[in-house]
Amino acid sequence: MRTGKKKLNSGEKEILKLLWKLEEVGLKEVIHRGEELGYSEHSTQSILQSLEEKGQILKKCEREETYFIPVQDLTRAEEEIMQVLWHLKKAYVHDLIRELERAGKKLHYNTVSTIVRILEEKGFVAYRAHGKSHEYYPLVEKSQYSNFYLKNFMHKYFGGSFSQMVSFFVNQNDVNLQDMEALRQSLDKDSNEG
Repeated sequence: MRTGKKKLNSGEKEILKLLWKLEEVGLKEVIHRGEELGYSEHSTQSILQSLEEKGQILKKCEREETYFIPVQDLTRAEEEIMQVLWHLKKAYVHDLIRELERAGKKLHYNTVSTIVRILEEKGFVAYRAHGKSHEYYPLVEKSQYSNFYLKNFMHKYFGGSFSQMVSFFVNQNDVNLQDMEALRQSLDKDSNEG
């Protein structure tokens, strides 16, 4: 259900973009980063409260610390549009339609335009106005959303356990030793880089 209240203002978009980059972050860090963007502590806290009320972030309290996590799942149609926008980096609605048609999808201009406006309300995209036309660009990077989606999936279905998730896929699919070794090497490489 969308309402006019859901629309994000520029401050909310900036702080939400910051939260997507940081994934899960403490209040002190958000306030510090907000100050770097030119927001007072009070303004940043007001923006966080507004984002929480709009369902854009989740507030998690552990001991003395409060953490904020961006939360937005995309519908299949929204994700298709985002995949194209991530690929193109910036695009007008007609560019999105052309790229979708190349992939064999035929969508009407009004449909794509509506989906893009929903993505804007959710804080995934923003635009630059050129006369009456809008050039859209992603606020959330593909890697940020992929990481969020995978973590969310893991928490929903496997209690947050990566090993349970891998075990499930190994047991449900014919995963051979070469695939498992490749996964192990990839994980080793990623942990050494991090």
